[in-house]
This record gives sequence, structure tokens and C-alpha cells, in this order.
Amino acid sequence: RVKRPNFDAFWKGLESGRFDAVCVWKLDRLTRRFVDTGSVLSRLEQHGATLVSVVDNIDTSTPMGQAIVGVLIAQAETESLNTSTRVKAARDSEAAQGKLHGGRRCFGYTKARALDPVEYPIAREIVGRILAGASLRATARWLNENGTLTGSGKTWEGITVKQWLRAPAITGIRVHNGSETPGNWQPIISPTEREALLLRLGMNKPSGEGTAVVKNLLAGFVICGKCGSR
Repeated sequence: RVKRPNFDAFWKGLESGRFDAVCVWKLDRLTRRFVDTGSVLSRLEQHGATLVSVVDNIDTSTPMGQAIVGVLIAQAETESLNTSTRVKAARDSEAAQGKLHGGRRCFGYTKARALDPVEYPIAREIVGRILAGASLRATARWLNENGTLTGSGKTWEGITVKQWLRAPAITGIRVHNGSETPGNWQPIISPTEREALLLRLGMNKPSGEGTAVVKNLLAGFVICGKCGSR
């Protein structure tokens, strides 16, 4: 993703047949990761060009040079795999401990996932309104009229309210690889309220197989005479 004008010019020269060999002081001047060296060598081979590295004593025009590069690439791929395994193990451990992970700030919380003293009361009001029967659109309009912004600093819409209500984070739940584990932060709503909200939104997922879809009588036909929402 880094812009490298000279590197791009090098490839264009190679493709146009301006040269048949590439000489570098050291391999890490050509590519930072040895795992990328393999693709570079493949492109050089496609155009009949060889690679020479001064410090690494590599010359792919010779069998010995090709063998050395092959060993280096294999070592780099192994280290990359080991690093990936270590990172995954660390992420799994953090999830098991319920530690906070990165991402956008959730409304009602600070970036450190502590209850926001200003937004928390509003968050509770949102929950109360929805459970009392208010529509998502009406709730979004109420929030915007009061100048309340989302966690990302935007105005509210019905779908935004719905997404926030569905977020496991407000119940103190951390999701990792599709599995839910208790988080180490204070929840905004209780598990009972979460079930009621999901039921209210027609997205409850009871214990057992599959997901039940709740259909409300006359949904989509009856229009609210006060706010105009379905």
C-alpha cells in the first residue's frame, strides 16, 4: 500500500524489456518481507530477468543463488505462520478474559468502555422508549431533536438505533469468532432487557436450533397517526 514511484518504474522497465537483471544492495531494499520475495522472483522469471543481491551474495542466475533464495523464502513463510499463530492465540486469550478489543466507540460508553456520564442516561431512555412501544424512526427523531449524536458523531436514523440496540456490547458481551463471552465492562442493559429488545425488534434468538422470526399482526399496514411510521 506504500507508494513507491521508483519501484513502479522498475516494473514498467522490466515489462518493456529495458533490462534483464535487477541488482540490489540488500534484499530488504527490494522488499521488506521475504514472503513477498517469492512473487517478485516469479515476475522476474516471467520476463527472463535475474536477481542479484550484493550483501546477501545471491545471484539467481546460478543454481546456488536460487537455492539460497528458496531457503530464505521458506524461513520467512514459517516465521509468518508462527507470528499469525501467536497473534491468534493472544486474541483468543483476550476474548476468554473478556478484555476490550478495538473498534468504533459504542454509544453510551467512553473509548475505554466505561459508562459515559452524559450518554448513559440517554441510552437508558432509548431502551425504555423502545420497550414501551416507540418506533425506531420516532426514537431517532427524538435523539436528533435533542442534538444527540451517535458514537461516531453522526445523526441518528431508525436503522442506526436498531443496530445499537442489537449490539452485544451494551449487554456487556464480547463477540469473538462468532462466539459470545462476558466482557469486563459494565453493561447498559440486562440480559432480560436484551431478550425483550430482540423480541420487540423481531430478531429474538431463543435457545435451540435456528432463529425465530417474530411477525407482528398487521405489520407494515397500520400507520401511526402521530409520527407517521408503520
